[in-house]
Amino acid sequence: MEEIVLILLTLVGILIIVRCNRELAQQTQYRTKMTDEKLRWMHDIKAAVSTYCSLVEQYKNIRERSTYKKTSPEQLHQIKKEIVELDAYLKLYLNWAQDGKILTLLNELTTAVLTEDLLSDFAYRKLLDEYQKMLKFEWEVVKKEVAKGRPLKKDEKFRLMQ
Repeated sequence: MEEIVLILLTLVGILIIVRCNRELAQQTQYRTKMTDEKLRWMHDIKAAVSTYCSLVEQYKNIRERSTYKKTSPEQLHQIKKEIVELDAYLKLYLNWAQDGKILTLLNELTTAVLTEDLLSDFAYRKLLDEYQKMLKFEWEVVKKEVAKGRPLKKDEKFRLMQ
């Protein structure tokens, strides 16, 4: 009789250990997936911002130099088209409530390109600064989520912003 009880207790113990291991494996898998997805998102944003800023700078240089009249309309059209596409792409990645400054700066720069106004160096530099702040904040969120093993709650993210 004691042997049966011992065997049953051993089986229950094994089942508990298997369940705990499965839960730990799921948490680890979740952490890895979330981290990978957020890092991929951050990489996509960095690449798009880099390309957007390069095109804006290229357009600005063409406008400010005497090469403007020598530049073909097709080339200018292509640069404008790529800027508009990247503008839309970046806006789709942003949170309208949190990233209002970035959206305003994107609108200002893209509108200046489309209307062929002079581009603001301030807006250009400020756009880069705001993206750096956003990406730094997101990196801090990723580190905290990995440490906690779960997504951060709104109040935890708010505390990180402070």
